[in-house]
Amino acid sequence: MTRLVSCAAIAAAFVLSDVSSVFAQDPASLSDRIDALRAAPAPNYFELGMMLGLRSVEKLGQAQQAYGWNPVAPFSGAFAAAQRETPLPTKPETVRELSAALLADLEEVRATLEQVDGEPDPFVVDLRELWFDLNGNGTRDGREEAEMVLGQIVQGWRFQPPDVPSQEPLEVRFDAADLYWLTAYTHALSGMANIVLAFDPEPVLSRLEAGEALVAEAPTKAYDFDFDALEKELSVLVSQAKASKERLVSLDREWRGVRVQLNGVDKQIAAASDVERPVLEAEQAQLRKRLQEAQALVNEARQEELALRDEIDAIEAKFPPTAGSKPSANAMLAARTRETYKPIVTALYLLLETLDQKPDAERLQAAREHLLEVIAFNRLYWPAIAAETDNDREWIPNANQTGPLGIVLEPRAGESWLKVLDDAEAVLQGRLLIPHPLLPDGMGIDLDAYLADPVPLDLTGWIQGISAYPYAARGPWVTDSYWRAFGNMVQGRAGLHAVYFN
Repeated sequence: MTRLVSCAAIAAAFVLSDVSSVFAQDPASLSDRIDALRAAPAPNYFELGMMLGLRSVEKLGQAQQAYGWNPVAPFSGAFAAAQRETPLPTKPETVRELSAALLADLEEVRATLEQVDGEPDPFVVDLRELWFDLNGNGTRDGREEAEMVLGQIVQGWRFQPPDVPSQEPLEVRFDAADLYWLTAYTHALSGMANIVLAFDPEPVLSRLEAGEALVAEAPTKAYDFDFDALEKELSVLVSQAKASKERLVSLDREWRGVRVQLNGVDKQIAAASDVERPVLEAEQAQLRKRLQEAQALVNEARQEELALRDEIDAIEAKFPPTAGSKPSANAMLAARTRETYKPIVTALYLLLETLDQKPDAERLQAAREHLLEVIAFNRLYWPAIAAETDNDREWIPNANQTGPLGIVLEPRAGESWLKVLDDAEAVLQGRLLIPHPLLPDGMGIDLDAYLADPVPLDLTGWIQGISAYPYAARGPWVTDSYWRAFGNMVQGRAGLHAVYFN
């Protein structure tokens, strides 16, 4: 079941929070700071809101670690601290509970930020002093510093953690403009959590759980073969396979010898005189013929060896497993296949089945409103960033500033990002249509119409286009031009910067 819910984390693709009954103790660094700020909140609502927001990030890491989702969940690289030896048990409703808890956390952050009166006072966070209790053990362990966690979220695989932790502070100064950024981010996460709740994966997870229980209780069929006869046949085949393998090795050695001779003659021809060349070319032709014959024998021997191996595998599969015995080749291949592909296939199944449910229209409308708020606060944030003239430990620097995480922005990065968001707003409001290659010319999908009357998102119907027909309209399309321009401006790291910017 842990694996199933971890697949839900992929399929949902959202940032999880936690339920209060799972993690009762805050880490000292965050909890002490939050408690101190709550004791005198009036001048410190901005800082308190930031610390509460970071606490929800920490809960994401704790959920991934505690439930054993770390290898597949979003931002897994950022939460690489020691994982619990025994993951907590999960249930089909876990994703829904975590999503609801995340929404409550974010509401608290926004309610705190709304108490800010006028321009907030700046505050400083030392990313090497602040740490996240990712494994929930109440102690500061390796790679739990904010520098490690936030650095990987912001820079992705390009983040290079120091070999030896530095004792020098790594400070970020959050100022008035960052209040808009933080508020926008809470709306972004709230929007994603509402989408997850709109397409609640709990029914699909329940079916998967029931299926796993059914498999666990599957009957055992009798091994009623003539094992004495199979043993004799197997003995003969093993002997033949050994001889075939030895023949293959010998023939391959001969082929390589001819290949070496041919290479030598090729080199002699390149340096030969006109008198020597005909003799060498005749020898070259003979060696090429021998090489082809040797290759044919090698291929024949290889096919024979493979056929014998297949026969051996077929017979071995008829024997019951015995304690301490080495698994057959087929059994080992099947185990590797399950380990590699089952999580991926299960996640895909979960995603498609979850989307192919009647969504909660109110949740989708709430998600849209939150995403529109993201855009609105970005329109406040980027002009405020551009207007800054100081250069003091910036979280997101403008073109004339620097930040402690090494992010350098092009002069027009903010302007380019706002154009991406302008198009996103137009799509959310139905003023721009989403193109579909199989709809008639000049038509696209009206997202506003879909949100007014949402239906299940069955993959085959939407790929073919028939499921989009009720929401088709004629009008202007959205393109990926602004997104591509933004990606070019940030050197191909558009997705990473989108996470950073919100």
